[in-house]
Amino acid sequence: MGFHGFYLTTEKCFGDAVCPSGWSGDVEKNIPIVLIYFDQSGMEFMDGNGNEFRLHRKTQEEYDNGERIPIIEAASCSYCGKIVPTKDLEEHTKIDDNCKNARRLKEGI
Repeated sequence: MGFHGFYLTTEKCFGDAVCPSGWSGDVEKNIPIVLIYFDQSGMEFMDGNGNEFRLHRKTQEEYDNGERIPIIEAASCSYCGKIVPTKDLEEHTKIDDNCKNARRLKEGI
């Protein structure tokens, strides 16, 4: 199984099992997840523990109103491997101390 992209949750939401014996539960804010499947009926994700789920808003009303699932695109830093919002990737390499150290080691600077 492959994945289609990294995402970060922007608020706490609920993960529904993708099969009858699958995992269901709360997905906390700022958790890196990967998109593993999508079609016209929805998207399926997996977290770092291997749990596969469909994300839903916190309430049925939010879901019924078609409000967007609270996720943003993310990427893996090529220096330190941390999953960060794609829009912040360049800034991350400049301000994250762990990343700066990993970059120095990789580039020999």
